[in-house]
Amino acid sequence: MEPMMGTDQTGQGPETIGLSPGREKDFKSQKARDSKKDDEDEHGDEKPKAQPLSLEELLAKKKAEEEAEAKPKFLSKAEREAGALKRRQQEVEERQKMLQEERKKRKQFQDLVRKMLEDPQERERRERRERMERETNGNEDEEGRQKIREEKDKSKELHAIKERYLGGIKKRRRTRHLNDREFVFEWDASEDTSIDYNPLYKEQQRVQLLGRGFIAGIDLKQQKPEQSRFYGDLMEKRRTLKEKEQEEARLRKLRKKEAKQRWDDRHWSQKKLDEMTDRDWRIFREDYSITTKGGKIPNPIRSWKDSSLPPHILEVIDKCGYKEPTPIQRQAIPIGLQNRDIIGVSETGSGKTAAFLIRLLVWITTLPKIDRIEESDQALMLSSWPPPVS
Repeated sequence: MEPMMGTDQTGQGPETIGLSPGREKDFKSQKARDSKKDDEDEHGDEKPKAQPLSLEELLAKKKAEEEAEAKPKFLSKAEREAGALKRRQQEVEERQKMLQEERKKRKQFQDLVRKMLEDPQERERRERRERMERETNGNEDEEGRQKIREEKDKSKELHAIKERYLGGIKKRRRTRHLNDREFVFEWDASEDTSIDYNPLYKEQQRVQLLGRGFIAGIDLKQQKPEQSRFYGDLMEKRRTLKEKEQEEARLRKLRKKEAKQRWDDRHWSQKKLDEMTDRDWRIFREDYSITTKGGKIPNPIRSWKDSSLPPHILEVIDKCGYKEPTPIQRQAIPIGLQNRDIIGVSETGSGKTAAFLIRLLVWITTLPKIDRIEESDQALMLSSWPPPVS
């Protein structure tokens, strides 16, 4: 049902007639929204502009913030743990970030230094090694390798031509004088004629010599396998059966002699006691810094087992924890067992007293067991204190 509109008695506006309370309320709210929108349209251009804060207001605001920060703030245990955990996590992240940056800078610096220090000869050697690895692994076919090789040779040839005819920056070589004592190992990379980039000079025909001559200035060991292969095959065909047997016998004799030489040149620790030579004993004394003066000095002992000490003495030595004899003990004990006088000079704590006592115990155990009428000292031991400074 359409609402009926009319005019009131004052003639000031329309009047709603015959509306239910619910529809009347909706109509009033719609009318209020329309009037509010009209007011906003009328006064939209008259919005006040935001004024900047004055200096006094800024100072007051800053002071209030400082006072708020200065006031103690109560935090619960959970909040303190969460804050500590957060700070710890931030520190760990910052440290990891710094380590990554340092690692990246170090790697860049190492790459830069490696490129700066790499000379042309080393670069050529590295490229040759990489090329050999590729050929061994078989990652590329022969055509691809040949193409890459030609491109590299062409670029190197172009670079050499530019340096030769266009000039370039050359490192100034050090001038040598006649009175220089130090040998100069510097050499110019352009003087290296071992590698030619030009294929015309790279693939040269080898010189064929008559007889068994060799090219001067080149290692003979390098020329023998290459140039003497033909003569070796020819001689092998012309040899008789008897000559071959003689050659085999000569080679067997030579191999036997070399094996005996290797067997004799073994280290003294790999030999038995009866296989030791004068040279081995001299090396043994040098290894343990043993110096002796006198005549007919016995050889030192290599270990407790090689010594001529009685078994019960060796058992006591093992219980005391002496696994290996010291240098003074190695040489002093054999001399003492021969009842000879000795003057040993060694640093403090090197085992001089034990070397004397071991020999003394061996001598006492060899005495016959008799009933003595009187007791007397069997040995006199002299010692000075403090010990001399070595």
